[in-house]
Formats: sequence, structure tokens, C-alpha cells
Amino acid sequence: MWPIVRPFLERSYAKANQDIPETVLDDLRADRRRLWVVVVGSDEIIAAGTTALYQMKTGKMCKIEHFGGMGMNFWLDQLAVIEQYAREQGCDRVMFEGRRGWGRKLVDYQQTAVILEKRL
Repeated sequence: MWPIVRPFLERSYAKANQDIPETVLDDLRADRRRLWVVVVGSDEIIAAGTTALYQMKTGKMCKIEHFGGMGMNFWLDQLAVIEQYAREQGCDRVMFEGRRGWGRKLVDYQQTAVILEKRL
């Protein structure tokens, strides 16, 4: 499945001005990250993303790391599946770091931090 979903992840990383880490596939195989795939019909993959679990000082957190694809309005409500997974893993929150546009889509998420960048 990796050759099929990698381009979705690469686009997400590229929009964040990053290269996809070479360790992502190894992390998925070792269960350090989880791969999420959005399928339409019986076999058309339209999006893919990764999550990772982190133990923070204040509790366990599920971070949605990267998610890329098309048809976001079709699958965005499926984030509830990731949220349920996070609860099952003992997480007390889900964190999403992404472009500003995600804030308009994820209306039940609160902005708790800002990433600032200055070009020199």
C-alpha cells in the first residue's frame, strides 16, 4: 500500500515546506505511527494521513501529523474515527498542526499555539 499512499503524504509534507522523513515507513511498520486511508467505493483511495501517540506531562496525546488528499468535504467528518481511536488509546486530546485553512474546517478544535516563520 505504501507506493499508493506515499504521494498523498508527500503532498502534505510539501505544503508544509518539508520533505517526508525517511523513517515514516519504518515507524508505521513498528507501530510508532498509524496510517489512515480514506477509500471511496470499494477501492478508490482519495486521502491518507498519519498519527502518532505522545506521552506529555499533562497526559497522552494523539497528534494528527500529516493528512493529504482530495475531497476533504467528503471525508473530514471521519476525523471522529481518529478521535475515537485516541480515546481508546487513553489519550485526553487530539492535536493537529497544519496550515491556517484547517482552522476554518475544524471548528470544534481550539487554537492553542501558533507557528511563526520569518524568511531571511
